Amino acid sequence: MRMSYAFVLIAAFVTPAAADENLKQVVEKIASDYADNFNKQNPTGIAALYSNGGVLVTAAGPQADIAKYYEGAFKAGLDHEEIAVDQAQPLGADALISTGEYHITGKSCGAAQLC
Repeated sequence: MRMSYAFVLIAAFVTPAAADENLKQVVEKIASDYADNFNKQNPTGIAALYSNGGVLVTAAGPQADIAKYYEGAFKAGLDHEEIAVDQAQPLGADALISTGEYHITGKSCGAAQLC
């Protein structure tokens, strides 16, 4: 199973030092940390990348318990993600917006197979 999607990342910075860095490099670092945690199947590590009170917005709606959401994704068979950042632009003094693509792969779960 392979899924490919475009993404939009909106990030709010906690530290002013991040504003001095190249925005695309900042987003690439976040994306790399995210993919590393995803590929290690570390839902707690992924959740730690979100700000306190942050939510994951999916097609099913906002997900407040981010670690629990990814536990379910890994249990369903998703096991590898690749992320490519195309652009990053400022969105105010302490936030940015980014676009790019990601690809998620995993095993396909049939009715006879529990994942």
